[in-house]
Amino acid sequence: YLGRLKAYKSIETLIGAAGRVKENHPNLKVKIAGFGESRKDLEKLATSRGLTDVVEFLGKVSEKVKRRLMAESWVFVYPSTMEGWGISVVEANAAGTAVVASRVPGLVDSLSNPHSGFLVPARDEEAFAEKIGLILDNAKLRRRLELGARAWAKKFSWDKSANQLFELISLMEAENEGD
Repeated sequence: YLGRLKAYKSIETLIGAAGRVKENHPNLKVKIAGFGESRKDLEKLATSRGLTDVVEFLGKVSEKVKRRLMAESWVFVYPSTMEGWGISVVEANAAGTAVVASRVPGLVDSLSNPHSGFLVPARDEEAFAEKIGLILDNAKLRRRLELGARAWAKKFSWDKSANQLFELISLMEAENEGD
């Protein structure tokens, strides 16, 4: 996970899912990068669940470290309960990393389910654990998702977005001139 550590990001769902995934993957490592007021509570949760050997809190990381983490990860998990747009999801896909994210507005538009990762019900630890485990267990599926992730992310660019915005503004101006 990479992002702000806030209650609505539902990072406790990732920690709970990690406990389930660890049962079949004793070498599991979960890295949580970011900062926010929920960090102490999340650290306490990881401790209370006996996951201090699994879950590592990295704090705020540089862009270079962020890119490295995303590229090295087998799965990027984004359990947020609401988003305007999941830019971190697209960034992880651009790094060739499959994503498991909550099926909520904003994230459903940021992920190509099931081509660049999987969408699951928000706050559902079991569903997150199932999809994370599936990706970890199945190298062929993981490779397919990695290829799909890169292809999906290529559909997005700042230039393309700026051009679309310019076209929209031009259309609106033309319509207003006709009034």
